[in-house]
Amino acid sequence: SLGALPLALSLGDAATSRIPLGIVIVGGIMFSLVFTLLVVPAVYSYLSTKKRKSKLDEPAEDGAHPNDAPVTEQTIIEG
Repeated sequence: SLGALPLALSLGDAATSRIPLGIVIVGGIMFSLVFTLLVVPAVYSYLSTKKRKSKLDEPAEDGAHPNDAPVTEQTIIEG
């Protein structure tokens, strides 16, 4: 990005054809930087939260559940 900055900011007569190329290079690198550092982690976080919530909505499997355990004096004391 910094290497193409002089290309994008040049002022000479011969630079008129190179300025758009420099702007595209600098703009593309800045866009990819923002996309990689902000958008990708935000989308990943959103999708992982959505997946976690969908797993909680699934019915429990058949088998023993914590509420099926017999009540003993120890469980009453512990609360």
